[in-house]
Amino acid sequence: MTKKLTPKEKSEAVKRIERRVMVIVTLVTLAAFWAGLYALQHWVFRDYYDPHRHVIVEQDPETLLVYSWKDSEGHIFTRHSPTVRLFPYGIMMLLLALMGMSAKLSSSLKQYYLSRLEGEEMAAEAEPAYARERRAF
Repeated sequence: MTKKLTPKEKSEAVKRIERRVMVIVTLVTLAAFWAGLYALQHWVFRDYYDPHRHVIVEQDPETLLVYSWKDSEGHIFTRHSPTVRLFPYGIMMLLLALMGMSAKLSSSLKQYYLSRLEGEEMAAEAEPAYARERRAF
């Protein structure tokens, strides 16, 4: 049998679940950002410099800044190549998409919990009347 919550208990329960939802959404978002960044680097912006796939063609000897590199097919890329130049914008779009999805996920989880909490309260209020109608003795 569930008991009816007082307003103070209800607000504490809501705060507790908000903290849990925030932690869950943060962890999911970080994992999605890591996976999205990996996907951007390996499948979308393949020309962005990766020391495992590219060979340095020109580099500043003092600062070790890489000016140009080439892939296994012999294509040479610089920081001004279109796909290299657009990589930060791809990350920005990934971040914006994750922010929107995180806000929606957080809102949906909170709404789900609040609806369950209200359903339990309604069941607690209705239970004594139901129990009186269906007495075993």
